[in-house]
Amino acid sequence: MSHGKLWGGRFSESAADAMEALSRSVHFDWRLAPYDLRGSITHAQILESAGLISPAESQMIVAELNLMIAQFHEGVLQPQSSDEDVHGALERILVERLGDVGGKLRAGRSRNDQVATDFRLFLRDAAAHVVLQLSTLADAFIVQAEKHMDAPAPGFTHLQHAQPVSLGHEIAKHAHALLRDIDRLQDWDKRAAYSPLGAGALAGSALELDPKRSARELGFTDAVANSIDAVSDRDFAAEAAFVFALIGVHLSRIGEEWCLYASKEFGWVNLADAYSTGSSIMPQKKNPDVAELARGKSGRLIGNVVSILTMLKGLPFAYNRDLQEDKEPLFDSLDTLSVLLPAITGMVQTSTFNVDVIADSAPTGYSLATEIADWLVVRGMPFRSAHEVAGACVRQCELLGIELDELSDSQLREIDPMLTPLVRSVLRVDGAIAGRSRFGGTAPSAVSVQLTALKSETSRTAALEAAFDNGPLTAYIGFDPTAPSLHVGNLVVLLVLRRLQLAGHRPIALVGGATGLVGDPSGRSSERTLNDEEIVEEWVARIRLQLERFLTFDDSPTGALVANNYDWTKDISALEFLRDIGKHFSVNQMLSKDSVSTRLEGGGISYTEFSYQVLQSLDYLELYRRHNCVLQMGGSDQWGNITAGLDLIRRVDQGSAHALTVPLMTKADGGKFGKTASGTIWLDPEMTSPYAFYQNWIATDDRDVVAYLKILTFLSQEEISALAEQVESAPERREAQKALARELTTLVHGADQYQRVEQASRALFGQAELGDLDGATLAGALSEVPRATIPAGEMPPLIDLMALTGIVESKSAARRAVREGGAYLNNVKITDEAAIPTSKDLVGGRFLVLRRGKREIGAIEIV
Repeated sequence: MSHGKLWGGRFSESAADAMEALSRSVHFDWRLAPYDLRGSITHAQILESAGLISPAESQMIVAELNLMIAQFHEGVLQPQSSDEDVHGALERILVERLGDVGGKLRAGRSRNDQVATDFRLFLRDAAAHVVLQLSTLADAFIVQAEKHMDAPAPGFTHLQHAQPVSLGHEIAKHAHALLRDIDRLQDWDKRAAYSPLGAGALAGSALELDPKRSARELGFTDAVANSIDAVSDRDFAAEAAFVFALIGVHLSRIGEEWCLYASKEFGWVNLADAYSTGSSIMPQKKNPDVAELARGKSGRLIGNVVSILTMLKGLPFAYNRDLQEDKEPLFDSLDTLSVLLPAITGMVQTSTFNVDVIADSAPTGYSLATEIADWLVVRGMPFRSAHEVAGACVRQCELLGIELDELSDSQLREIDPMLTPLVRSVLRVDGAIAGRSRFGGTAPSAVSVQLTALKSETSRTAALEAAFDNGPLTAYIGFDPTAPSLHVGNLVVLLVLRRLQLAGHRPIALVGGATGLVGDPSGRSSERTLNDEEIVEEWVARIRLQLERFLTFDDSPTGALVANNYDWTKDISALEFLRDIGKHFSVNQMLSKDSVSTRLEGGGISYTEFSYQVLQSLDYLELYRRHNCVLQMGGSDQWGNITAGLDLIRRVDQGSAHALTVPLMTKADGGKFGKTASGTIWLDPEMTSPYAFYQNWIATDDRDVVAYLKILTFLSQEEISALAEQVESAPERREAQKALARELTTLVHGADQYQRVEQASRALFGQAELGDLDGATLAGALSEVPRATIPAGEMPPLIDLMALTGIVESKSAARRAVREGGAYLNNVKITDEAAIPTSKDLVGGRFLVLRRGKREIGAIEIV
């Protein structure tokens, strides 16, 4: 195979230099490397599940891919000039490091489905970042609009004075356009959230792979249903380019207005020096370069859409090399927006408006003429006639060189007898603006309503902050009993409740005995297993006990409560449920919820799971009534269900309540938080031993550990900052990971268990005596290492036992480890290759602890 290429076996000649230069894309597609590596990790795990690579090979590959991700972010991982593209470069590096094992990763996939998957992953991340920047810019407009909603300004059509408006109304219009851009990107993401991985070159794979599982692991909604469409579709790229271009058009229009506002002729805005430039020859100049560049750069954003559409318009079936040209236009659009949006936001935030100058120009240009016409219509004149009369007023003012409010009473009567002195009530700017108070109008009262709605779209926290400021409040989070234990994925919301209680508020942990019998559609592509009532009841009881680790349950005003929604649902008949609760839910609204729409697009949803949001809404209503609970919290994937509860409280009780979601935690390597190679990390010590729980945090990636310390522990900012410095200066000491493991093991399992597992960890690695460990702690620790059992009786030689545990590949490798001084029994170096352990060597009466080197530990249990 050609060096750095994924093809070449059937070619007898090397590619010409010109061909190489034309074909090479690694110089621009290298930015896809972390996404390609994420996809490769998932693919390796799929290959292992299909039995195409061994667990050991999968572990080697995944470990190396994770290392490569870290090295990419550090700038260490780089392509070579001989690499054709990002995919070939990464495979070359992997094979150089792992040999033939690295070459096994290509089985069942093609560069065609790889690049389509990588590009979707990249664009979805990038679009989410653009959404945040757009939201920040929209906030800047809302802040300026709120400051100036009482200030009058001339409104324009055809760039001519038309009618007086609120300056805040004028400014706020841009926030609406930006929020539509956000909505387009969020809507686009629903269509982009389908994985091409598994489509191969175009026909799928003959290997026993699982594209749907790959999709789930990579955070997609589902896999693309047609393998040909999967590799050839670039609608997602064209649509993203269009949305970016439309954002560019909106930014260009903002730039054009700011150029006018900042001109001497308008004099509306003073630009901050930090967002202006000067002239190389004219010392007095202060140029609105940010605004001008916003206009100018819109051209390249529009051009990028044309480039992609033109490239796509004539492509025949499946993948064609033309599709290499899809990435650079999108990269350019994103790079352009990444520099443009912060600059425009800064310009808007720091602009100061000359409200007196703007107010003086509000009535000029006969902008009150429409008010005269409307005034006459109210008094019975047909608008056609009223329009003529108002026009005659303007013509008279032009002849006299005066404004409308300067016409005398006699001059008004001469134009039309109906123009009595009372008309002067509308010949005032403030009156004209205040009169347009209907929804969407320019009156300050209407603008205030508009801004309240805008703020709720960009930042829904103001009302909730006020509720917190007004005294202790009651809030709840729901936990559905879908297993006999909570898991570490629940830690974030558990700690939100704990922090809430520590801050003087009352937490409610709702254990869903009813909804646990139904299931939750959020984030799933298949129905949840529905368990029997007895099982759910048992799990509810176990979860209640776990909650006591995190919350204080007493009779104080902040004492935590555990509620079970089965208590208020078990006696409701189907007719009562439909009549009293179901009637408040629009099916259209229910279908629009992400948790439902994604399931419908992915094959359908049962009525049982469809009804979940109604049941969860009833929970909020009941807790609102019973305990004055005014805040529901949960993971971001629960937003649709939570807001449905807010609507129900408003409709049924005319009450006001709040919602707060927290982002779902992720891992830097692309894996799911709380998942390991061996499965879920549970909070129940019978399901995940305290030792395994402790080791899970010790193994935390350096890129994640500081964030986890901030979110999951109660350490001070100073302590976390010191640990963050340790991660940078001495990562090999893993002090941050040790602190994380200490804090969480103590929180979940108690200080005594932490002491035991920490001692066990030191003992297993030769830093403490194995004989000092109690039997349960020792057994729990050894359950997490490679182990084998042998019957009591004649004992095999140690080299046989080392091979039996799997910490060495063979007996010869065991002998070599002994000769090199790297083999240990119960932390004592083995010096005799023929040594045979005796019953005296058994730790705890039944274990032999074997170690190779510093970290490879195995155990033999005598049964």
